[in-house]
Amino acid sequence: MIARRVRCFVGMALVWLAGLMLASAQDWTYWNGAQGHPQLRVMLRDKEQYARIHTANVEVEVQNVWLHWVTAVSDAGIPTGVLAYQLDHCAPVVTTETRVRFEQLSKGDHSITVTLLGLDDKPIAPKVRLQLTIP
Repeated sequence: MIARRVRCFVGMALVWLAGLMLASAQDWTYWNGAQGHPQLRVMLRDKEQYARIHTANVEVEVQNVWLHWVTAVSDAGIPTGVLAYQLDHCAPVVTTETRVRFEQLSKGDHSITVTLLGLDDKPIAPKVRLQLTIP
């Protein structure tokens, strides 16, 4: 009897976890960049919830690149880069942080562009543009 309850609980937990992973996977953009080269994907975390408080939380994942300010080459030859976040037509924020929050956004439509840059300030993967409406 106890074994059946444990199996049932574990089964429900796995179903819940799989559903959570599926829901969060749908919020990410596709990987941008050529296979085997620097790539990034971006999401607005809890987009509608944060829009109500005039905020945007941007989260980024990268592959095949190190996010670091110092020119470094790994033994595998992985390049080094930084992220540039640009809200509308403002000056970009350049950082190695993969989570950035924009606060006190005005009502209306906004775009956030994320670019993966090499240390020479040239893009090493295609830009990703996200759209957000603040009610």
